[in-house]
Amino acid sequence: MKTSLVCPLDFAELTTTENGLTCQKCGQKYGYETVDGKQVIDLRATDVSTVYQVKFKLPQQLLAFKDIHSFGRATNSPFEGLSRGEVLKKFGTKLHKESMFYLQELLSSKGGGIRILDLGCGNGGTKRYLQGTGFTEIVSVDYWSSGAEYLIDAHRLPFADASFDLIVTTATLEHFANPFVAFKEMSRVLSPGGSLIATGSFWESWHGQSCFHFTPGGMYQLCESSQFELKDMWPGWGFIPSTLSHATGTRKLKPLFFIWQNIFNAFLRLAKGRKYAFLHSYRTAGSLGIYAIKSVN
Repeated sequence: MKTSLVCPLDFAELTTTENGLTCQKCGQKYGYETVDGKQVIDLRATDVSTVYQVKFKLPQQLLAFKDIHSFGRATNSPFEGLSRGEVLKKFGTKLHKESMFYLQELLSSKGGGIRILDLGCGNGGTKRYLQGTGFTEIVSVDYWSSGAEYLIDAHRLPFADASFDLIVTTATLEHFANPFVAFKEMSRVLSPGGSLIATGSFWESWHGQSCFHFTPGGMYQLCESSQFELKDMWPGWGFIPSTLSHATGTRKLKPLFFIWQNIFNAFLRLAKGRKYAFLHSYRTAGSLGIYAIKSVN
């Protein structure tokens, strides 16, 4: 697809040069970085600082416990596709069942030609899944990965306004240094009515460069501050596998931890009822996912 690349510092046009790209307005030069033996154009502008002012409307509306029960559409819907484990094994990406549900729904309603930004692409697993599903117009970016077409900073995306119809960002939200700025940027590059499918940590140990771990209320606030209408939210893996796998540092025991989580969930439904167990899954999830739509106003 023809990508609407712009300078992430001032959103001016970029000129192709022998050594990379140059901004026509500010003159900033963007060269190549070698990542795991691959040359990738670097649009992060790590040598330039930017000062942002983020506006908040007060008082802010809070997400109440009772509102949780309006979610769960994708979780409770039948999904005909590969399981999360099968997708991880085949494509190498950590897509939740709910993320795949909404991708399938978008494919059916809008077709495979919608413009997709694969934000935080890692090794390229999500792009491989998207292509295997039937999507064709995908741009993969990451802060540092050989699977990326461009190295970017999520807080200064090098794309023109309304460049994409869908953003898919998997297991990334906790790595944003300032999630409010990053959500504003994602909203900016999405077309009105465009979709966001995003996941990030809630109850996991600090890992790598993770900065913020989000509660359901935090996810809601991010959407409210960035012209996103939150349509659905779901808990990712439960607190047992998320905490124990990080505490033990082993992947081999994960299947056992998931079994323990399923046993706990079943016990909680029997002891406290489905409504209580549903709320408890959001209170204690290892990660959370959201499906949101950018406002058309």
